[in-house]
Amino acid sequence: MNAPDLPADFPEERSALLREADHLIDWLLAQIALCLSPGIVRTLPMLKGILAGYLLPAEAALRRMIHILAAAIPEKPERRALLPRKTGQVPQTGGEESPKRSAFRTPLFRLTEPQPDLFTDHKRPTGPGPRISIPGITPRPAPPPPREPRRPLDPIDLEAKLLRRIDALKAAFIDPIRAARRLQRRLRARPPTGPLIAPINIPGFKSDPLADIGRALLRQLTFAALARPNTS
Repeated sequence: MNAPDLPADFPEERSALLREADHLIDWLLAQIALCLSPGIVRTLPMLKGILAGYLLPAEAALRRMIHILAAAIPEKPERRALLPRKTGQVPQTGGEESPKRSAFRTPLFRLTEPQPDLFTDHKRPTGPGPRISIPGITPRPAPPPPREPRRPLDPIDLEAKLLRRIDALKAAFIDPIRAARRLQRRLRARPPTGPLIAPINIPGFKSDPLADIGRALLRQLTFAALARPNTS
C-alpha cells in the first residue's frame, strides 16, 4: 500500500485494520501458491477447495480494503479528453486496445459483489400469471420444453478461470490505491442505489481455513467499508 496517498488524518484503527487485512490476504495467497505448486495434480475437488477456502475470502477482504481506501483518499480531477487534430481523426491514447495487446492484459479485479433480495428468498415467476380454466373448454397449456443437460464442469476450464482471478487479485493487492481510484471513478460515473458489497452473506465467510479470527476480521472490514465517512 502506498502510505503517502493516505490522508494525514486517516484513523489509526483503520490503518491497523488494513494491516491485518494485508496479512490475511498475503497468507491466503501463499496457501493458494502451495496448492498450485508444480507436480500437484489439479483435480476438480481440489480446485473447488481453493476457490471456496482461499480465493473467495481473499477477494472479499481485498474488496473491502479497496472500498475503505476509496472513501478515504482524495479523488483525482478528471482528465479532459484530447481533441483530434483533424475532423474524423480519433486519438490513439485512451482508446480501445488492439486484440493482440488486450489478449495479454491482466484482468481487472472485481470491485462489487452480487446483492441478494433482502425482502424475500422466493424467486419471482418468469412465466405468465395464473389463468382461470374451465374443464372441457380451456385448452391445456403446452408442456414446458425440456431443459438442456448441464455440461459437466471441466477442471481445465475451472483452473483457467481461477488463474485469471488470482492474477486480478494479485495485481490489485500490489497496488490497492490504484484499484481504489478505479472504484472512485465508477462511483462518480454511476452513483449506486445500494451497497456494492454484501453486508451479510460475505463471500468466503464459511471458509474452514479462516477460523474464527479470520471471520471476525471479515466482519470488521465489512462494517468499515459500509460505514459512511464522517464529514463533520
